[in-house]
Amino acid sequence: MLKQRNEQIQATMRGLDLLICIAAFFAAYSLRGTAFYSFARYETLAPIESLTWLLVTSLGLHLILYPLNGFYTSLRMKSISDIIFMIIRAALAEFFVLGALIFLVQAKTTSRYFFGLFLGLNYALILTEKLGARIFLSSIRRRGFNFRQVLVIGTGGNAVRLIQNLRRNAHWGYVPCGVLVAGSGTVGQVEGVPILGGLADLESLVRQKTVDEIIFALDRIDADEMAEQMALCERLGIPTRFSLGLFDLPQSKIMFSHMDQIPLLTFYTTLRTPFEAVVKRVMDIFISIIGLLITLVLFPWIALRIQMQSPGPVFFKQRRVGENGRLFSCYKFRTMGIDAEARKDALLMDNQMQGPLFKLENDPRVFPFGNFLRKSSFDELPQFFNILRGDMSVVGTRPPTPEEVKRYETHYRRRLSVRPGLTGLWQVSGRNEIRDFEDVLKLDLRYIDNWSIWLDVQIVGKTIWATLTKRGAF
Repeated sequence: MLKQRNEQIQATMRGLDLLICIAAFFAAYSLRGTAFYSFARYETLAPIESLTWLLVTSLGLHLILYPLNGFYTSLRMKSISDIIFMIIRAALAEFFVLGALIFLVQAKTTSRYFFGLFLGLNYALILTEKLGARIFLSSIRRRGFNFRQVLVIGTGGNAVRLIQNLRRNAHWGYVPCGVLVAGSGTVGQVEGVPILGGLADLESLVRQKTVDEIIFALDRIDADEMAEQMALCERLGIPTRFSLGLFDLPQSKIMFSHMDQIPLLTFYTTLRTPFEAVVKRVMDIFISIIGLLITLVLFPWIALRIQMQSPGPVFFKQRRVGENGRLFSCYKFRTMGIDAEARKDALLMDNQMQGPLFKLENDPRVFPFGNFLRKSSFDELPQFFNILRGDMSVVGTRPPTPEEVKRYETHYRRRLSVRPGLTGLWQVSGRNEIRDFEDVLKLDLRYIDNWSIWLDVQIVGKTIWATLTKRGAF
């Protein structure tokens, strides 16, 4: 019944959202033809029939973008900021897709003011709808209506934290009605919630008491007992949740999925969604193409200067470790003599970095023009080829050598959980001033744990500034 009710609510919300889109379309056309005429009188407003393709395309996009951005999952535990960002993501995606279509088909009769009004009105109304529903439902739940009675199984720390969280967020509408003990002991309370018995009493308790949901919040798992009780909950037809608070993994996020018929819980430390991963990859391809065009223009001059000062290969190719330990060939313009690797052992005592990294200011192996390439970061231009191939990203963690990775302590390896980058937080934080690898690691993990498209944009901007001012390279 609960599943059917949720499906009915979702179907109703989908229909309402499509009606909002249609209403926004006609309202935008009306406003463009009247109130906004003085601003857009130089634009010809086409008959509304010729613009219906825009409405049909927008409706189709909504059927894809809205579910992808979580529009039809429960608003019960979404914060207001979650809802706002959810809508902004969908709005930006639709703006770029429709804008690209208008450009490609050269729909000159599509008024820019109408297009902006249509999207603006549509998402303003959607925002009003979602926030209004969230605020209204939260308000009535705080007053004791539209709540769900939750039976908690467990009396340890995991259960205590769960009950505290449910009470702290009363607007969710989950009210703990009782606790069952998983082990021995059946008397007392947990955070003011009465203990109603043990696991053996679950079926009789559900027959006597209104229970909307059951949450297992155990500190230890007995697989056989859990399987038996979960099967009982399934027979009783009561929605059942399982708290994973028993795993103390503060940096991990959790995703539920299926492998054929086998349910899986995935713990991962990177934040990006599939949609964000696509956006990041598109950015990488776009920027790498621009970077390769710049490389192509500068190549004859750079190649000639390298050959004049240090005859030999123009490019330096080195094996590096990429995402999750994948090996790839990283390309740079050569800045050292061809015997640089053979001379490295003799310079290890002068290493200015603490940890597995090797960095040396005024490295004697670097020839004069190579020093210029390093300070200007031009030596890294060929890495745009690595980015285009997918070995690297524009922004990420520094790609280590296999020798460095062999010296990694366990907690260092998390920096390999993302694709390495041409630039990153370390590079824009004054890398020549950072001598301890632990500090490099902190910056890499801060990037991994706080990743967003906006953070990548900021780092790219800071990298351009650092390159122009030659700050942070040696």
